[in-house]
Amino acid sequence: MEWTVKCKFCHNSFTFEGGESLPDACPSCTKGANPDVLQFFENQKKRSEFVAVSTQEVCGRKVAKSLGLVTTEQVVGFKISGALDLSKFNGGMALSLVDKLIKGREWAIRTLTDDALAMGANGLVGIDIRYESLGVKEEVLMVLVYAKGTAVIVE
Repeated sequence: MEWTVKCKFCHNSFTFEGGESLPDACPSCTKGANPDVLQFFENQKKRSEFVAVSTQEVCGRKVAKSLGLVTTEQVVGFKISGALDLSKFNGGMALSLVDKLIKGREWAIRTLTDDALAMGANGLVGIDIRYESLGVKEEVLMVLVYAKGTAVIVE
């Protein structure tokens, strides 16, 4: 079968015949591309096929092999100006705190995923995310975002 694909480097269209998966780059860009850039696109493709769940099983799929535990710790800082006024929490202050916690969680999950991919996994089960306040110093609240999971190969 013949496919028309758009190159992610030069954005030109090219024709690709057969194969199991479509390439990210045209033949001319592949020849002259930086290996780190090619590796980036390969990792992006693996991430798009990656399964990450908080349960011990993946619904509808079988865990064929467990590769081990992956963990990460991320520290997120929040600038606190003046005394904390609880009335501000509905007026926007909480949203900035929540946004930073969300970013910390996403960063932690991304790190777990990258570490699992490096182990050869295509899935992550039993993801557990915890938050812990490390205290306030010089009007900055520091929060530890800790995450762990088990890297697996799912069929």
